[in-house]
Amino acid sequence: MATDILIIDPGHGGTDPGAVGNCLKEKDLTLQISLYQFERFKELGVSVALTRSTDKDLSPANRTNDKYSQKQQGKILYF
Repeated sequence: MATDILIIDPGHGGTDPGAVGNCLKEKDLTLQISLYQFERFKELGVSVALTRSTDKDLSPANRTNDKYSQKQQGKILYF
């Protein structure tokens, strides 16, 4: 029986900053929020994973082909 896994995908990253304004980059904000959510869900006992936990490039193909979504066992939360 497959276990549901919540997969958090912080948008952008690496050389893709996303939106930029007032010295803020979208990639940094989405990562910061996603890391907080990841820790909070773990505290609550939720099975959770991140597509990235550092500022790195992650192609759209890699976002959808990660080890969890390939098995189609995760619920995916996108930012």
